[in-house]
Amino acid sequence: MISGVYKNWDTDKFTEYCNKFNLTKGKCIKDFSRGMKMKLSIAVALSHHAKLLILDSASIEEIILFMVKGEAS
Repeated sequence: MISGVYKNWDTDKFTEYCNKFNLTKGKCIKDFSRGMKMKLSIAVALSHHAKLLILDSASIEEIILFMVKGEAS
């Protein structure tokens, strides 16, 4: 579904981020917690190889935590 929206969509990267962020496969997005929705947004943003990402401070914090600890909060 998302791959049709982004020209440079990388399904493998998206799957990798979803696994790293522990996003439940097969669960409806409407049932995700606020934090899970933010992680999903980050996974989408990073999976289409954008030239520029504009992130809020909460998203940046989540990415930094992931990079430092190797896991998402």
